[in-house]
Amino acid sequence: MDSPVESIAVPVSPFSSARFAGRTQRLLILIAILAAVAYSLTLKSNFTYVDEADYYFIASNLLHHGTFSRDGLHPTAYRPPGYPASMVPVLALDSSVRFAKTVNLLWWVGAALLTSYIAGELYGSAAETLALLFVLLYPVTLYTAGTLYPQAITSFLFLVSIAVHFRPDARPSFKEAFCQGLIFAGLILSVPLYMANLLVFMAFQCLRERRGVIKALVTGAVVAMAIGLWSLRNYSVFGQFLFASNSGVNLILGNSPLTGPNSGTNIDVAAVAPEAVNFPEIQMDAALKKHAIAWIKGHPRESAWLFIRKLANWFNYRNELRTSVESSRIRDLLMALTYYPLLALAFLLPLILRRRISQLETYLYLSYGSAALAYSVFFTRIRFRVPFDFLLIILASGAASALLHVLSTRPSRSDRTAI
Repeated sequence: MDSPVESIAVPVSPFSSARFAGRTQRLLILIAILAAVAYSLTLKSNFTYVDEADYYFIASNLLHHGTFSRDGLHPTAYRPPGYPASMVPVLALDSSVRFAKTVNLLWWVGAALLTSYIAGELYGSAAETLALLFVLLYPVTLYTAGTLYPQAITSFLFLVSIAVHFRPDARPSFKEAFCQGLIFAGLILSVPLYMANLLVFMAFQCLRERRGVIKALVTGAVVAMAIGLWSLRNYSVFGQFLFASNSGVNLILGNSPLTGPNSGTNIDVAAVAPEAVNFPEIQMDAALKKHAIAWIKGHPRESAWLFIRKLANWFNYRNELRTSVESSRIRDLLMALTYYPLLALAFLLPLILRRRISQLETYLYLSYGSAALAYSVFFTRIRFRVPFDFLLIILASGAASALLHVLSTRPSRSDRTAI
């Protein structure tokens, strides 16, 4: 039998009355919208990061020339197609870089509202309000949305998947399994490492639903078809079935003698594999991949220890950035002060609530952990973590609302004296 996910509301307290929570929630929604508008006014029509230019020019060439190309002349498979394709209608309305960044902020607003909604369904009105407050107090999500990266839209899509599948009155069907396949196809075609989250989702389908294995196969088949179509395009252009031609460079950035746990893209690939850098795109990808795998096999202890350190770096408050202008001590301090309280609340949740975690909570923890493991194979960055920090906020809001309830119902000193 299909079983809906239980709503585990924290007991009502003066802080979670419907009237108080409703007014506060509406105020926070207004603040979120105003924050997005205000931040959009500060955005500039330039590229802070090299990757942004790639996404923009691929989308522009798709729009104007119908080719998936960075320079308008040579076809490429260096970037996954999902995010550039989503930018095409945006650039059709206005081709400015600033406008494209501004549209990304709409996905951030949507992700914030979905985070609040899921927290409210799971823990009650106080958590719903706190989740939105936590999003506002965690500015890296807004900053990331103001760049031409896929994290804002993938955050929104992943939260849509959770909100639909784990709603309290859910009765998962084959139609929903098909729709989940479309959502995960969009996620994986934008950020391939969402494949790890797809596996977690399909495992939940198999274990918690009637005829779950068949539904998981439906979801997986939709994703496989989308990936297959893109691989077929690459075969027709390059003569090889491949998903993206940047897996080699990403693998060697995270697995080489020069790699550190927080080095990210600050590795001179030419120094590591000089014979590969002058190859054409597809051949270079294969050569770099082969070089990285050879280093892993030849240095099993070093690569295993590096993997553990990269996994620990997933929880870091700062990154070593190639773009030094984007790094500052104040920013690092703000990141630490806003991230670690959320992390602590989320991981202390079972102790605070004094119960076993629910199915949805299990899914949130496993989604966060599987993303950390998947990225640690390559390299970990705060930007990669941002979509999953919304899950952390949901869990943290449940812990915080429970603590507020305890504080608000504790007898005052005068009450204890009277007793």
